[in-house]
Amino acid sequence: MSVDLLKICDPLAYYSQFLFESVYPDGRSIGSFRPISLQMGVTQSAAGSCVSRQGGAMVTARIEPFLAVRSDDSIIVPHIDAAPVIPQRVVEDAEVLLRQLIEEEAFFKRDQLVTANGRLMWILHLHIAILNVDGCLLDTLVTCATGAFLDLQLPRVNVDLDEDITVDINEALLSEHSEHISLADLPVLSTFIVLDAHTPNKVGH
Repeated sequence: MSVDLLKICDPLAYYSQFLFESVYPDGRSIGSFRPISLQMGVTQSAAGSCVSRQGGAMVTARIEPFLAVRSDDSIIVPHIDAAPVIPQRVVEDAEVLLRQLIEEEAFFKRDQLVTANGRLMWILHLHIAILNVDGCLLDTLVTCATGAFLDLQLPRVNVDLDEDITVDINEALLSEHSEHISLADLPVLSTFIVLDAHTPNKVGH
């Protein structure tokens, strides 16, 4: 049986022969990680952007900020697009992961995006594009989103109105200078696969 056919018909046997020799199919030692490529500020028109690649997985992210009256709405709104060849379940897994991180305020605390003396807030629309999934996609996605938020710069906002007057966002004054916002945390995702060589067809994550 050819190597390519073995990989399709019996992936457990295919990978086992490499792991038992302490190497990956691409020649890396068993203790090494795929290289990570990260480039921030790739989209000049975005308030923050990033492209990340880990192995064959590649993701881009850009942030579009909007001002809103302070409320309990989500401060980060994710949008995920994927190349036509990307399986829908992969996109759904990515959406679930991002929403979980956002709900746990892994990137920003709500108070960090409040501005104009507490009367307005920034809502960040996070646009993710999944270009390739040949690798640990979710790891790459979190790295890319974090990179885009690290690159994010927002202007100071001032509203010259009495507190009892309803705020009109169109009257908000934006400073010419923008500044970075410190992240609440730096989330990192690492995917591991455990191979039980003593139990046929048993692979765990």
